[in-house]
Amino acid sequence: MLGGTRLAHALRRNGIKVVFGIPGTHTVPFYKGLQQLQPDISTITTRHESGAGYAADGYARATGELAAVSVVTGIGLTNTLTPMAAALADSVPMLVISSEVPAYWSARPSRQFSHFVPSVDGQSIAAAVSKASIVVDSVAGIDAAVDEACALARGGRPGPVHLTLPINVLAARDEGAASTIFTCGSTAEPLSDAARAALVETAAALRSAQRPVVLAGGGAHGAAVREVAEAYEAPVLSTVAGKGGLNE
Repeated sequence: MLGGTRLAHALRRNGIKVVFGIPGTHTVPFYKGLQQLQPDISTITTRHESGAGYAADGYARATGELAAVSVVTGIGLTNTLTPMAAALADSVPMLVISSEVPAYWSARPSRQFSHFVPSVDGQSIAAAVSKASIVVDSVAGIDAAVDEACALARGGRPGPVHLTLPINVLAARDEGAASTIFTCGSTAEPLSDAARAALVETAAALRSAQRPVVLAGGGAHGAAVREVAEAYEAPVLSTVAGKGGLNE
């Protein structure tokens, strides 16, 4: 199985149903793998990498599900940084997958490689606007890396995670079977005693309130907000980030 095919299978196993992006010569093995898995995974091509990032952001906000973004190295990745930063600020899960030049080529900056910018450290830049930037250096490591990336993106305070794979890894063949089962676990830490006490106090205050109002932010889920609002007959206001959680 080619590395690109293994990557596609790992995404499906982790419940990802859609990949936004722009196919490039660097990511052909990945898109071939995605093609084999249709209709389980849909691929949506955008006109610009930032559009792919914002599409994945909007998809997560509207559905509550994690989507992936596929871009090429260098300027393809840097075009995705703004939607990644927005997702990080608003706690929106997102998985950004970028190709990278082989290690033996990046050590030869005087040679030209499509979209490769020798002075740009993609991993460090992506790490600044994501929860983590993970480098995969072998086909055998793809499954574990995707599992970790998806768990990080969804767990704790959700946010974007960057995953980068050299082109030679995407095109390499590994005869080992792909993993078949994985359940994403949350990275959220257990509530502290102080946090539990604060929740109890908040619930008591809500029950005794005469004119309660719900202020829904970006992390609020529509069904939960509606349940609380209906239980207490409370009007709902939304922050800018919370828009779209409920029909208005």
